[in-house]
Amino acid sequence: MTQTDDDQTSREIIAEIAVPDVEWTASAMVVVTRGPIAGSRFPLHQAVTSAGRDPRGDIFLDDVTVSRRHAEFRSERGELQVVDIDSLNGTYVNGRPIDSAVLTNGDEIQMGKFRLVLLIQPRRVDTDDHPHSTNRFTHQSQFSPPH
Repeated sequence: MTQTDDDQTSREIIAEIAVPDVEWTASAMVVVTRGPIAGSRFPLHQAVTSAGRDPRGDIFLDDVTVSRRHAEFRSERGELQVVDIDSLNGTYVNGRPIDSAVLTNGDEIQMGKFRLVLLIQPRRVDTDDHPHSTNRFTHQSQFSPPH
């Protein structure tokens, strides 16, 4: 066992001792920072959240620079991804064009002239309220939709 392995094991034990009766999970939202609806907030609490110019979508971005079905935010295996849905103008994460990308706290997503920033906040959940909890710590950059 290496020093790094020992350090990791020690941190896991300390985390279990420090929070024996709670579970940590995360909630996520995107905040529009540029575009006609700057300041708007959209929670990402579903397995799939759609974004685009379609008013029936979850995140309605009303501008011709945005495709009707532009992109989706997907929660899979503890990760939050953004996936471009063959949009005309593309989807960008931190200035780079993507087909899909795993997101972390603070990432900037651009769709047309809109810019959105991802905010992930850890939440403490009492395990007494959730009998299926396992007293685990989920790293802040991971996302779990509510049960």
